[in-house]
Amino acid sequence: MLLMALSLFTSYCLSTTTVSATPKQLQNELVESTKTVTLNDEPLESRVGGITYSYGTGPLYGKSSDYTVYKNTVSNPNLPLTKEIGSYSLTALGILLGKESTPAGIAATCVQTVYDKFYGTKTKGLSYKTKIYTHKSYSTGNTPSGYCEKQVTTWYSQKNYTGTSVTTIQFKNGYLY
Repeated sequence: MLLMALSLFTSYCLSTTTVSATPKQLQNELVESTKTVTLNDEPLESRVGGITYSYGTGPLYGKSSDYTVYKNTVSNPNLPLTKEIGSYSLTALGILLGKESTPAGIAATCVQTVYDKFYGTKTKGLSYKTKIYTHKSYSTGNTPSGYCEKQVTTWYSQKNYTGTSVTTIQFKNGYLY
């Protein structure tokens, strides 16, 4: 039995809420993944080796315009979809994009942007290029507040970086635990 765990995490709250969804609850949309993907209006959280990572619209340290040191680019010319993008619920699309896209996570606002831009298209595959930037004073990404990088992703409505495009910006924030 496939079980998707969706954790709602907000750094502004004192508690964490966990919601589980079965494939039936995802409107019969089977999204196979062993990865935990989190959707909400603020950060997406995952834990890796003593660090909790969250994905959201704001940086852990400084301001967005401070993230100007280019680190690298991550891309995928073929992110296959089993049906047209408008046929997915936002939850299922978020799970799929979080599983297959940028360094293992996506903020809910980015999912909404991709969905809104490509809704109604006949695409059965997306592609993306993500440029990763670190803080101008902390090029390793290790800021006084923890790890932080800016991810600027250009999403394309077709495979091989073709079709219409939309750009999303999110931050990967890491906290030691």
